[in-house]
Amino acid sequence: MRVNTAVLNRDVREARKKPAALRHIATLTLALGLMSTVNPSTACKDIRLQVLGSGGPELDDGRSSSAYLLWQGDSARLLMDTGSGSSTVFGATDARFTDLDAILLTHLHTDHAADLPAFIKGSFFSARVADLIVAGPMGNDRMPDTDSFIMRLIGPEGAFAYLSSYLEPDTESYTLQAVTMPATDPGQLDGNGWQARSLPVQHGPIPAVAWRVDIGECRVVYAGDVSAVPDDFAVFAQGADLLILHAAIPENAGPAARQLHMTRGGLVSLANQVAPRHVLLSHFMTRSAHTVPERFRSLQASFSVARDGLRLEPG
Repeated sequence: MRVNTAVLNRDVREARKKPAALRHIATLTLALGLMSTVNPSTACKDIRLQVLGSGGPELDDGRSSSAYLLWQGDSARLLMDTGSGSSTVFGATDARFTDLDAILLTHLHTDHAADLPAFIKGSFFSARVADLIVAGPMGNDRMPDTDSFIMRLIGPEGAFAYLSSYLEPDTESYTLQAVTMPATDPGQLDGNGWQARSLPVQHGPIPAVAWRVDIGECRVVYAGDVSAVPDDFAVFAQGADLLILHAAIPENAGPAARQLHMTRGGLVSLANQVAPRHVLLSHFMTRSAHTVPERFRSLQASFSVARDGLRLEPG
């Protein structure tokens, strides 16, 4: 895997605009292992997304927190976010940790990153030998950057210091490489047959990035938790076969919730501007679940409603 240092402006160790689809309401309440096919694009042949977590940080919503697997053929290539409970759902799939090329984090809230140590520890029982990149956002006075986050979790003085050997070359069967993406500009990671670009987005005061993954000829854009996006987001997401949006709050949400998340109206406006082939709505909470799907009928693209374990063919 190669990290584009010209874009990232940092060293890392050795390492389309389509017309909007016809309006079509596709409500999905699928259980683990069921597949949804939504007229997949030929560009996305052999590509599918699997939801490991479709909820937020609540304890009683019956969902794991945010996490998505991007498959190519029979290999799970990329893991986007590692929210609480996602490692358990991962274990119920056919995915192999040895196949993962990278873990891409949108931000470092527990409902997006809490299971990272569980994945690392669980990998001890796998046959993984290739180094693993874990990439995520910059930091600020409230949150650490991704490098520091990893050190605080599994570094020699970290909460799970017994896993620190995964940060030391030639100690375990593979080495974890933390990558902090740029704070103000797009960043880029290059893998074998895929490219991932990050774009800083607004999640209240919490540093966050959106991810755009081009794998084969297929493009998946994961906005993550956003209260606002930069003016160039539509250009960043242009040509998306699948756009993942988080519908965490209702239209009548209070100011605290609006500081962290877009309402339904904002999400619809954003999706219609991007004009993806398909939208996946996720990150539901008790306060927002009742708004789906009726209040998203003004989406110009077809859409699906996420459930843990859902497998979706992009486009």
